Amino acid sequence: MRIQLACCLPALLFYSCTKKYSGLLTLQKIFVLLFSLLFTATIFSQKKSNPKIGKNETEINLFNSWDKESYYSRRKQVGCEAIYRISWKKSIKLGGGILLAADQPEYGGNSKFYGTLFADIKQFIDKRQLLSIDGRIGHGLYKEKYEFGDSTSKFSTKITAGMYYSIGPAYRIIVSKKVLITTSLFVFFRNFRGTFAEEHYSPSSANSTKEIRRYSGMGFRFGIVF
Repeated sequence: MRIQLACCLPALLFYSCTKKYSGLLTLQKIFVLLFSLLFTATIFSQKKSNPKIGKNETEINLFNSWDKESYYSRRKQVGCEAIYRISWKKSIKLGGGILLAADQPEYGGNSKFYGTLFADIKQFIDKRQLLSIDGRIGHGLYKEKYEFGDSTSKFSTKITAGMYYSIGPAYRIIVSKKVLITTSLFVFFRNFRGTFAEEHYSPSSANSTKEIRRYSGMGFRFGIVF
């Protein structure tokens, strides 16, 4: 019983933390509770050996994440990841991957494409290599541009992606000799570069400013390893 409670605790804590974010979808909370039940029922009842110890692997994930900024600057993302890893040391795997997501402002508006190319490191912390800490670092792929003006002036805004980082615990469930299920919670940090320009025709003048917008947040992943 103690083991099962310990297994559920991270997901339950994560669920309770989401209460402070009023914009979260109920579906996200349902998923977290389902993960808690999945953990409780299966994690410590497994008797199968891990077929991926010391071997290269491919991981495919679906994920949902959201920024913890103020409501009018908060964004949410739904997407997928594909990662390929090689076994480097006994308890470490290194790899690289791609993230593709629909990125949408929390207050509404059109979804934009957001992508990331990243390097990945997985550090296992148990002998069966089911529990791990995952870290990722990469560069985002994103472009957003607006222009408006009239006969006397013109204004433009251009936003592009910067660096992306994420870290968090992950757990694997052995399904067969070739396939594992993986689920994880993570926190992430990402930057956006903004360029804001204005041009006036009479009298003639131009000015531009640049800034870096920093976002951080949390999310969860669910996928398969083969």
